[in-house]
Formats: sequence, structure tokens, C-alpha cells
Amino acid sequence: MSPEHALPGSAARIFLGAADTWYPPAPDGAPPGASDLDLLAQLPAHLAPGEARRLAVELRLLDWLPRLRLHRGGFCWLGLAERQAVLAALEGSPLGPLRRRVERLRGLVDACYRAARAQASSGSA
Repeated sequence: MSPEHALPGSAARIFLGAADTWYPPAPDGAPPGASDLDLLAQLPAHLAPGEARRLAVELRLLDWLPRLRLHRGGFCWLGLAERQAVLAALEGSPLGPLRRRVERLRGLVDACYRAARAQASSGSA
């Protein structure tokens, strides 16, 4: 794992793909999209001890879901609209454990986004 954040490379890429899906860049740049901020730097503060490994496994499973539907690439290879559809379907899943894990991922992304925005605004003030 990289010392500057809690996730190995492939899991970090998937985390950022989900973040970009929930917080895509605005056409005029305001508010900033997830890709405009350093969300990974905020992640360790929002993870319980030992949670990074479980999150990495869950992110890799998220990446494989499109392949199970015979798509050539994983989650990160999908376009924005396709990623939004995947996440919306998972958030509305009748399978409680799956829905809760996606809700937890959304909560982590939200917390990291808010913290990164606050840090960026305090740094630019």
C-alpha cells in the first residue's frame, strides 16, 4: 500500500472511479468534481483500523460486476452514465448486505469529498 493513502493502486483507482461517478466535474468547474480534489489523502481519517483491506476487496468486486454482465472492462472502464447506472442499481439492491456496502462506500466518498473541499478552500483562502 502506498504510504500517502490507505488503498493499493487498483483499489484506489476504483475508489476514485466511484467518487467521479457521484461527484463528476461541473462544466464550469464549480463545484469541483472529485477528480479536482485529493480524496485519497482524506481516506485514512475515515477508515476504522483494518477497514482498508476489506474496502479494497469490496472495490475489486465492484470492478468485476460489469464483467459478470459480459462487459469487456471493469467498472472504471465504463462511461459516466454506465457507472451511474451500476451504482444506482446497487444502492437500490434488494440484497441488504450489498446495499449496505455500497451505502458505506458512498458515505466514505462523501466524507472524503467534504474534507478535501474544506482543505482546498482553506488552502486557497
